Amino acid sequence: TDWIGEGADDISNLGFHRSSCNAAPAPCTELFLSEVVEGSGNNHAVEVYNPTSYPVVLEDEGYELVVFEAGSGAELASVPLEGVVWPFGVHVVADERRWVGIGAASGGACAALLR
Repeated sequence: TDWIGEGADDISNLGFHRSSCNAAPAPCTELFLSEVVEGSGNNHAVEVYNPTSYPVVLEDEGYELVVFEAGSGAELASVPLEGVVWPFGVHVVADERRWVGIGAASGGACAALLR
């Protein structure tokens, strides 16, 4: 996937990405994590991108954000997602209450978007 226009890895653009993933060889058909912001303490956020031409109601589709401890694979948190991700739009998850305990991961953490 190539990002168009806005910069990457810069919190000032969180929520403003567009993608060219509908180009050949095959279009993207699933939501994906398009940006992860790693701050201190509970200061974390993720951006979920919808590369499709239809809105996705996160709770209806059963999407959740699962955070694992890097290296061990131990699940640290599971967050059911709510809201609508509009076609070619993004949904930002940045509620600090959802990240409690993630900063304590000794080897860091990684996130996955599951359904």
